[in-house]
Amino acid sequence: TLLVAVVAIVLILLTWISVPLARLSEGAVQLEKGNYDFKIRLVQKDEFGFLANTLNRVSESLSKFSNNMEAEVAKRTKSLVDAQQKIEELNALLAQDSAYLNADVAALNSLRSHAIDGALGSLAHESQRIGSVTLEYSNSLSKVAGGHFASGLAVRSTVSIDVLFRC
Repeated sequence: TLLVAVVAIVLILLTWISVPLARLSEGAVQLEKGNYDFKIRLVQKDEFGFLANTLNRVSESLSKFSNNMEAEVAKRTKSLVDAQQKIEELNALLAQDSAYLNADVAALNSLRSHAIDGALGSLAHESQRIGSVTLEYSNSLSKVAGGHFASGLAVRSTVSIDVLFRC
């Protein structure tokens, strides 16, 4: 009878210790795997029950933290995607504006070139006209002065005007 009592006490103690330890061990493994929904079920009010309740609260806190982090990551990812899309839209507008500006600059350069060419053509024509008038005036003076003074003046005037418009 004493042997039966000792065996019964050992079995009770083993059950009282091994079952809670097995459940706590399984809870720790589930927590390590990231299964925060797993709950350790112990109704004992001793140290094992206290440890089981503590691990359950830690698991619940980690679950909330993980869910909050996932929501924050999703929110920031969406913000980055939206910003990237906005950047792409702005780059497209910038490329379009750049093409328009390049076309405008080319048109302005062409207009400037034509204006300068036209102005130089007009100046050259005016130079020739002034040269002709100067030559006629020189010839008239030459007739009046006997031919010496006016021919030198006409050559110098024509050369000076041509040099002026070549620069």
